[in-house]
Amino acid sequence: MLETVDHIERPDIYFFAMAKNLMVRMRRRAKVVPIDTVGSIHDTVIDDAPSPEATVSGLLAMDRLKGLLKELPERCRRIVEMRKFDGLSQREIAATLGVTESIVENDVQLGVRQLRAAWRREEELATDALKRFGKGSGRA
Repeated sequence: MLETVDHIERPDIYFFAMAKNLMVRMRRRAKVVPIDTVGSIHDTVIDDAPSPEATVSGLLAMDRLKGLLKELPERCRRIVEMRKFDGLSQREIAATLGVTESIVENDVQLGVRQLRAAWRREEELATDALKRFGKGSGRA
């Protein structure tokens, strides 16, 4: 029924999703339904793609990490980005920035340590805020 199928990135997943939907529709319309039908439908659909929730969660986490990166000292931030995001080796970073490899190694460790600590602090603040939110104001 589609005019074009160009937008379908994974035809195999699309096919199994359509087959599952047809089977569910047939099961709903049937007067007698075997109990094992639902289980077998879910077993046949194999989807290696991350769920929409996992995708959005990953994007939010990346945005949060980028915000925390801004808090690092300039050289440390650049070195962490080059190492962790761009995948450059310590040697390549050292040559690009004109510093020693030990400085690169130390800044990566320092940056990652500071990012983890900042992440934990944000988690604790969020947890505390949720606890306070759950208690409410006590007014009616």
